[in-house]
Amino acid sequence: RRQRQMCIRDRREIIRNVEMIMATPVGSSPLYRDFGVDNSMLDKPLDVARSLYAVAVMEAVDKWEPRARAEQVTLTPEASGKLRAKAVIVLA
Repeated sequence: RRQRQMCIRDRREIIRNVEMIMATPVGSSPLYRDFGVDNSMLDKPLDVARSLYAVAVMEAVDKWEPRARAEQVTLTPEASGKLRAKAVIVLA
């Protein structure tokens, strides 16, 4: 039982870390300027932005959270004009 609780805590930590990576634009963290995801492509046409953003998320997760792998990254426009990012995470 104790082993399982540690595993659940680890999963939650990994998910939080991936959320933080996806929410942080590269260059915005003072001590780790290369931490996060390059979101410069978000001004491009949606089809191009989707592909480039997916690659950027996958690379950032590979670099900053080695216990996880991002798969099926999607970028969906909302009615408000914002883009919602979602990634399926596979734990290593």
